[in-house]
Amino acid sequence: MNWRGLRSKKDPVRTILGFYSAEHADAEKAYQTIRAAGRVSVRLFRENGTKSNFGPNEHYGALRLDGESLLVARAPPAKVQTVVR
Repeated sequence: MNWRGLRSKKDPVRTILGFYSAEHADAEKAYQTIRAAGRVSVRLFRENGTKSNFGPNEHYGALRLDGESLLVARAPPAKVQTVVR
């Protein structure tokens, strides 16, 4: 699913940011789990600067501190709790 295909005026979207220490594999595990959940767009900005895919929300990558990975998910309100867990 692409970032644009997720949103319409009747279907609001929430952006969820998750910061992870790059020393752990938690970010990659969370990325794979959220992708499998469906109807959620997710990107992983890895500590080494690589990205899981490209999209209009590139600016979120600049929020990472050195040694951090960042997970950015966009989901409808009903899916937010699922993503956060």
